[in-house]
Amino acid sequence: MSLQLQTSSITTNIRAFNLDGTIETCNKAHEEHLKWLDHEFKNMDKAVAMKEFTTNQALKGFSNKLEKVEGSVNLMEDIVKEMNNKNEALVSSMAQQHGNRKDYKEKQIVDHSSPRV
Repeated sequence: MSLQLQTSSITTNIRAFNLDGTIETCNKAHEEHLKWLDHEFKNMDKAVAMKEFTTNQALKGFSNKLEKVEGSVNLMEDIVKEMNNKNEALVSSMAQQHGNRKDYKEKQIVDHSSPRV
């Protein structure tokens, strides 16, 4: 019995030593992993900030272009309205010269806002 008791206490001591070494190794590995994660999170934060900045710049550029296009569309609409008004005035004037014939006026009016087929 005493031999078994000594063997078991030696085994227990070896296990305790290995366990302490393993725990220490695990702790070091865990600390290194945490440092690596911290570094990765910092890089991700930088990447996210850069992506947000780039996205905001792209949105501003797109918004500016959209405003220019809307301005051009409004200008074109104004030009088309003016052309239609001038066309109607010209046709009315010509219709008056031809005795205010209604059928003459209806044949001559062309709507520039609709596409021609």
